[in-house]
Amino acid sequence: MRSYYNLTVRFQKENSTYSLTFDSNDSVVLLKDENGNEIARNTGLVNGKTYFFTSVSTLDSIKTISALNLGEYADIVDQPVNITYSGTTVYITLKVSYKPSSISGYVVDALTNQTVVGVEVFAFANSADPTVDEPINQSTSDSTGRYLMNFQLSDSKAMDIYVKDYEVD
Repeated sequence: MRSYYNLTVRFQKENSTYSLTFDSNDSVVLLKDENGNEIARNTGLVNGKTYFFTSVSTLDSIKTISALNLGEYADIVDQPVNITYSGTTVYITLKVSYKPSSISGYVVDALTNQTVVGVEVFAFANSADPTVDEPINQSTSDSTGRYLMNFQLSDSKAMDIYVKDYEVD
């Protein structure tokens, strides 16, 4: 039996089996034991991975992992680990999702330059047909004319915002 292994921590999007290939100098990966004590830490990701050289006893003590500052992806905090072995390399694969996002603004009448209350605002996928397609999200302008939409983005970050026609008094 081996005494040491190369440990690769890799990242995949939720509902995907393909590894991500992003770089990040600011990312931090923390390996922790069953009491939440830090066992090892690495800073930086190259091609969506970080590497540790670790003993079998250290591998056996790893129970959770955290990954912070992942750019456009949400932080992972104390996720239970599933270690897989392949020759001299062991893997921990982390599933990530995009950070929550929001869009806000004001509905302003083009003729009067005044904010408008109670107007429906819709977000559609980029290049979607608003007469046929369903919106990704929608909101109604409040008493100050402001609207707010919260998102959990997927692959596409581009979208179009439409304001529904409204009656002018």
